[in-house]
Parts: sequence; C-alpha cells; structure tokens
Amino acid sequence: GSFKYKSKIPVHNAETLKAFLQKRKHSVGLKFDDIKDGWQDAQVHCDEMETKHELLVVRDKRGVIRSVWQDDPSLWHNIGDDLRRDWNAIRLPKNQDELREKLLAADITPSSEKVVVERKVGRKDNRKRSRRGGKQTNTHIAHLLKDYSH
Repeated sequence: GSFKYKSKIPVHNAETLKAFLQKRKHSVGLKFDDIKDGWQDAQVHCDEMETKHELLVVRDKRGVIRSVWQDDPSLWHNIGDDLRRDWNAIRLPKNQDELREKLLAADITPSSEKVVVERKVGRKDNRKRSRRGGKQTNTHIAHLLKDYSH
C-alpha cells in the first residue's frame, strides 16, 4: 500500500545503467539529468565507469556531465610512446598558402582550389522547344459556347 517514485529512466546503480544501455536498440545518448532523476549518486559512479571505459561521457565547460553512451573496454588500446612522439613531431605549416603550395608540389588537389565547371560549347537549338499550335479552343464544348444573343 505504499508509493514509489517512478524515474524517467529505470536506472538506480551502475549495473542497471549498463544493462539499460545494452538493451537499447538505438545509439542515442542518455541525458545525464534523466539518469540523475532516479539515481542521486550517479555522478561519482559515472566518473568511475568512465575511467574503466564502460561509459562515454560528454561534459560541458565546467566539467558537468551532459550525455552518456555505452562504451566497450575491449576497444581501448594503449598507443606506444614512439608512435605518440612521431605523431606529435609532424608539424603543419602555419600559413595556409604554404600548406596549399606543399599540397600542389605533392600533386594533391587542395580543397581550397576553385572548382572549374566546363561548359559545353554547342548550339542552343538542341533544346526541346514547347509546341504551341496557334489558338486553342475548347472544341468539345463548342455548341455550349455559341453566341445566341442576336
């Protein structure tokens, strides 16, 4: 004979959150406010799940969680220090014109190049012209349109 609060999303702990995300048929993120509606300690647990790569979390500028998606920890791989070092060693030119020149030198078309549209040179007579066969009248109702006023 007692009442229980029914939250927007039936999530009350980390396991039910994971089960709810796995059960969904689409991959739209959950609003964190909806999760927090039925689970007050969600912030701490979602932070833990994020560090374990069980959740993908979107935060605002202040660090507050806005949206949550399911994540798979088996997809996370460590990147070696040598690859990180090589990746960070690649420097792009600061000037956009210099970058464009380097792309052209490598025979790569830059996206900033204007697209040239070739127009066909030919006769304009090739167009299909509309046929207008003089004055058109309603011949099927000519007997109704006759003037009998005289």
